[in-house]
Amino acid sequence: ATYAYDGDNTGYETELRPGTIMARLTTSLLWVPCKRTRLNGAVSSSENIVVDDARAFKVGDEITVGNETGLIIDAINYSTNTISLTVATVDGANDAVVIGSGTALAGSELARGILDEYVDLYDVNTKTNVDRQVGRIVTSNAKILTTMVLGDLTSILLATDTMNHIQFYTNGVQV
Repeated sequence: ATYAYDGDNTGYETELRPGTIMARLTTSLLWVPCKRTRLNGAVSSSENIVVDDARAFKVGDEITVGNETGLIIDAINYSTNTISLTVATVDGANDAVVIGSGTALAGSELARGILDEYVDLYDVNTKTNVDRQVGRIVTSNAKILTTMVLGDLTSILLATDTMNHIQFYTNGVQV
């Protein structure tokens, strides 16, 4: 729960929804929303970047944009998918935006499945985030409607190291 977040689910950020693209952390093997997207346009010496889908990222995450590593997220506007960084960056349109490989979130940039249930990461009694057991993550031999996917599916399908074992369909046609 410490690393899981759905910033696009206003008012319920600590609840993961079915259709969330999931990844696994390298060290702990915990499941988290996949932290992979792309720049939505070139960036020329700016602290603000617009991405295709910012929902899984949160303030404090260390990210890599294109070839620039060690960038820290200072703020996020989820309605405009604008990420503010602590330093300016210069990157090209469609450059990958992923979590930093040397962080506790390593592995969260590699999509491994699709969440098939709601998961509440907040304990109402203790008022804290807690790690929950996730019972249903689709990881193979599945046909998924793209309209049901929450996350940057386009960026994930462009990555050669993720989810080649799930078939995605739009209007009855495999994509």
